[in-house]
Amino acid sequence: MINEFTTGALLRIAVLAGFIGLVIFVASYASVVWIKRNRGPSNTPALVKFGSAAIVLGLLGIVAGWVFGSLVPRLGVVDGDDLFVVHNRVDSTVSSLADQEQVNPGAVVAEFRSTGLDGQLAAIDHQIKEALALADNLRTRALPLDAILLQRQAQSRIQLDQQRQFGFELQRSGRLLEREHLALQAGWARDTAQIGADLASSRKSLETTTAQVTSSKAALDRVTEMFRQQLTTTPRMEERTTALLAFQHDQDRDQVAVTELQRRAASLNERFETSNTSFNRQVDAVRSGMALTSLKVTELRLQDQEVERQIDSDRLRAAVQVEGEVAAARMRVETLQSERRTLLEATLVKAPFGGRIVYRHPSPGLAADRAPVLALSAGSGFSARVLLPEREAEQLKEAGRVRFALEDPSLVKHFGGTFQTVEKTSEADRVIAIFAVELPVETVTDLGAGREVRVRLLWQPAFYTRWDFRAGASLSLLGFLCLGAGTVTKTRKNRDAPVTGEHLRIRNRRKGESIQSTGTPARHALPREEFLVLARAELETAKASNTLLGVVLIRVNNFGEISETCGSATSDHILRVLVERCSGQRDRDRVGRWSSDELALLLPDTDIPGVEAVASRARAMADRLTFDRVPPLDTTIRAGIADPLTGEASILRALDRGHVPADLLLGSSDASASSHGRG
Repeated sequence: MINEFTTGALLRIAVLAGFIGLVIFVASYASVVWIKRNRGPSNTPALVKFGSAAIVLGLLGIVAGWVFGSLVPRLGVVDGDDLFVVHNRVDSTVSSLADQEQVNPGAVVAEFRSTGLDGQLAAIDHQIKEALALADNLRTRALPLDAILLQRQAQSRIQLDQQRQFGFELQRSGRLLEREHLALQAGWARDTAQIGADLASSRKSLETTTAQVTSSKAALDRVTEMFRQQLTTTPRMEERTTALLAFQHDQDRDQVAVTELQRRAASLNERFETSNTSFNRQVDAVRSGMALTSLKVTELRLQDQEVERQIDSDRLRAAVQVEGEVAAARMRVETLQSERRTLLEATLVKAPFGGRIVYRHPSPGLAADRAPVLALSAGSGFSARVLLPEREAEQLKEAGRVRFALEDPSLVKHFGGTFQTVEKTSEADRVIAIFAVELPVETVTDLGAGREVRVRLLWQPAFYTRWDFRAGASLSLLGFLCLGAGTVTKTRKNRDAPVTGEHLRIRNRRKGESIQSTGTPARHALPREEFLVLARAELETAKASNTLLGVVLIRVNNFGEISETCGSATSDHILRVLVERCSGQRDRDRVGRWSSDELALLLPDTDIPGVEAVASRARAMADRLTFDRVPPLDTTIRAGIADPLTGEASILRALDRGHVPADLLLGSSDASASSHGRG
């Protein structure tokens, strides 16, 4: 059993032992303190004792069950189905591993490279790149055509372009001549029409003036004849003579105009004929040049077609030559690739059978010499077989992925696995759980060599499903129920039982207080429960001694605001100061914490003037209190008395309800009191 413990198990034992010791120490110390604090005339109920014992026993049972469950080993073995393991070579490095899960027989599963092989492959790859580059260059470069044919084609096309350009120039010149000829004809027609119109107008004017001259001559002859006959006067004759001269002048002017227009028309026609003849000669020359140019262009085109045919024939020859060179380069590439494959064939590892790759080294290039880099299995791969109780196997079905540890002390390795199925055994309540696992490198090597590999399952069943945990939890729960029931019973008995001096000394000793017959009064506020117990005792005392019992309530109205603004520590300090300043002057006067913002003063054997004096002094003390960075206190003082002789017990009921009856209250600014049965 000890040999099966690992370092982790021993560490867990040490930690658990320390934890159990700490729990026992804390429980013992708590028990001693509780016994000391609860010593008194009343005995502890049996339920409380039984509950405490049940809780301790239940917790110890839970811890013991957990320790036992943690230390129980779950051992098993790992095996593989027809493994083929590929190991790293001494003089080579792994260049690639098969990346598919399933491989067929004869498939390449690993490839190795040696230093010398890398150099040879690099040289062959360089030659292959050169051959491929040569082939690409041959395919992309221009064909090696005959330079003389290309030169002849260039010269022929230059001449053809020149003749075409010359023909274009002649055509443009012909179009310019035609436009100028048309402009000449248009100008001649326009000028001829203008001169003709002017000539017709002048001739008509000449005819008119000629008729006027003839008429004036006839009139002058008649006037002359009449003047010889002295039938008219000299002025009449001179008038006729002047009119004839004017008409003759107009006739001469019109005659000159007609002559000039005829001369201009003749000159215009002569110039038009000369220009028209010149334009016709130029047009004929242009047309003749265009005809010659067209013949030359046709001749040059035929010559260019012949050169183009020769170039096409040479281009076919060059293409055949380039294809031959490309084929030679490709043949060179194929030869080099075949040589490369021949070199690589010796570095390949092929699968001897079909199966699934169950292990692949994460960094095969960095693997040590003869270290496993790949494992091929003909079955499902690596599996772990662990002997377990049948109830734990049922829980493993829902556990999913679990962890394993190797049992070999020289190999502290952990790996994971997944639950697959279970197998029955000859034992009644035990089965063999089968897991699909992922093994470390060293374990794969051991399995490949046929060595047995022992493993330990690190998984543990859920603690709350164990019977020991359920029994301990049930026992602890029963203990808590008994402890609660006993505590409630004891509390009720203590509340209903009469309070004696011994009870008061016990309760005051819990808070570090003592009731003395002489000396300074206590300066600590009692809790509400103990204050009520003390009030009942004082009420019984007042009944027995036929005295009055006074009570004063001091409320800090802005206590919540102070607590939120300045913090709980400051507010608690303020209450402690109030307790010290406002407590009664007698040893019998007691103060208690009535609520979060109220203090209660119990004044035995005190009449109305005494209660008023205590209330007034508490008011004065509260008004004079000041604190740094704290708002002024807003307090309310309420006071009352009870007369036991008249059966007065309302003050206790009022305290239980959290307030003093209205007929026993004092105002917040003055002190007055009333009593039942006594003035």
